[in-house]
Amino acid sequence: LGYYYAALIKEEVIDFDVIFGPAYKGIPLAVATSLALAKDFGMDKGYLFDRKEIKDYGDKSAFVGYEPESGQKVLLIDDVMTTGKTKEDAVNMVKESFKNVSFSGLVIAFNRQEQNKDGNDALLEFEKSYGIPVKAIVTVREVIDVLYNQEVDGQVYIDDRVKDKMEGYLSKYGVTND
Repeated sequence: LGYYYAALIKEEVIDFDVIFGPAYKGIPLAVATSLALAKDFGMDKGYLFDRKEIKDYGDKSAFVGYEPESGQKVLLIDDVMTTGKTKEDAVNMVKESFKNVSFSGLVIAFNRQEQNKDGNDALLEFEKSYGIPVKAIVTVREVIDVLYNQEVDGQVYIDDRVKDKMEGYLSKYGVTND
């Protein structure tokens, strides 16, 4: 998965200094992406993640990894975008902890293409509110298009029944733009 994050970052020519993966799911994603960028694309980028619980022994920092300096750009990495609340919290936490840093983007593996609580596109609302562009490796509609009635290792995962359920869910909770 780290390779696919790295490939999208390289393809989109995202300029950044450090990858931030919010605890917990973002931690292995940030590490794997940093490794893939170095191994597959010759890009040496550090990673950073936060601790949910601060230790009372050893390194008591709220963060682990490369800590960005003033003027540096942070790339946020996570698995999915649902309402955007977790991403908002992560951006605010990093900006409060590291003065004068900016975010160059958010890269997610899967865009569920869902509405937020106000009925708006959660991804676009996040982009507008924070001025941070969001890129996804794949969208739910792309998954449906590619896997519908396709056999994978001897099994069809999205048949007519599953597609109808997914489309029904998206018609109720999904966004209309692609």
